[in-house]
Amino acid sequence: MQIRSQFAARYAKRSVEWMRESLELTNREIGLALGATPRTVIRWTNLESSPSPAHREQIGNMNVLRHLLSVSFRSEEGMLKWLMTEIPALGGRTPLHSILNGDIDGVIGLLGTLMAGAFV
Repeated sequence: MQIRSQFAARYAKRSVEWMRESLELTNREIGLALGATPRTVIRWTNLESSPSPAHREQIGNMNVLRHLLSVSFRSEEGMLKWLMTEIPALGGRTPLHSILNGDIDGVIGLLGTLMAGAFV
């Protein structure tokens, strides 16, 4: 593996581990969020492959979301509670439901709006 590819593989592994540990997602759910198969998620975790450019973009978006969640909530418990709360701005869906349907950008936008002080 080339250095760039090795870096991308390690970045994907750390991101998947965070999604598993902090968001309590399964490989299947991580795959849904990132547009990958569960087997591909396992390969990233085992450093057997590097994510494609499209997957790298989604993984990058998840890390933006990770940062926003960390600065928006004082505890993981609060973060998880918010992720599982139905939000009118998301059509009555939970942020977690939106993430699992690949709408990471929508959740990022919502958190950005909330951080700016707007109520949605």
